[in-house]
Amino acid sequence: MFLYAHPSTAADVAAAAAAAGVEHLVVLSSNAVARVDDPEVNPMAAPFVATEAALTAGPVLRPGAFAGNARQWTHDIRTRRAADLPYPDARVDAVTEGDVAEVAFRTLTDPGLWGATLDLTGPRAIGLAEQVRVIAAALGAEVAVRRVGRDRWKRSVGPYLTDAYAEALLNYWRDLERHPAPVSTDVPTVIGRPATGFADWVTQHIDEFR
Repeated sequence: MFLYAHPSTAADVAAAAAAAGVEHLVVLSSNAVARVDDPEVNPMAAPFVATEAALTAGPVLRPGAFAGNARQWTHDIRTRRAADLPYPDARVDAVTEGDVAEVAFRTLTDPGLWGATLDLTGPRAIGLAEQVRVIAAALGAEVAVRRVGRDRWKRSVGPYLTDAYAEALLNYWRDLERHPAPVSTDVPTVIGRPATGFADWVTQHIDEFR
């Protein structure tokens, strides 16, 4: 069973799965639990810390920043040919959803991976501004990158991010401007090929940005 559980219900889900005869759970978590300060209280990590504690059997998949997070810029790229970034030089470990799915399949079907905790990243750390440039190149268009202040960015995401989560994310990006996100070899080790790069993800999804 592949599980993305809320911490408040994770233990109940695990108990129900066991009662139904499910013998193997694969838990989708986040590598934020190992990379942010005070993960038990940091809103980027705390739900995953609690879920992992409730579901101890594993394996646990800890992806980094999803390549698909670039979709947050689709509206602005489509309408303004611009992207507003509070920390444009933050270098993230962008992993594609396809790679995560392939690792999940392997961990569901390969007993040798049961009990593992896997750090899932792309092949290299890539800056947010560089991601925008990759999208622009695929579009064959100029896309401006504008550095904006923290408060302005927080207002722009206020409708769907809590203030605490937005603040934690800003601090995370700030730190990644100084020190890029580490890259793991777990994806290629498990799936037997290199992790998919961000440019390849863009090629597959470029119509979303047109």
